Amino acid sequence: MVNIRRPLVYGLAVAVGTFIGFVVLGDSSVEAGLLGAVGAFVVMFALRFFFG
Repeated sequence: MVNIRRPLVYGLAVAVGTFIGFVVLGDSSVEAGLLGAVGAFVVMFALRFFFG
């Protein structure tokens, strides 16, 4: 379980950061922020899960 929890936390942190960057700082729509956050989460989770 620890093997999957760490990539989830990293992916979630990147997703939240991406969402804040897009919506709050970048003045984009919430839909664009959510799409970017989901994409960032999937990429970060996959990278951390397979290489971390």
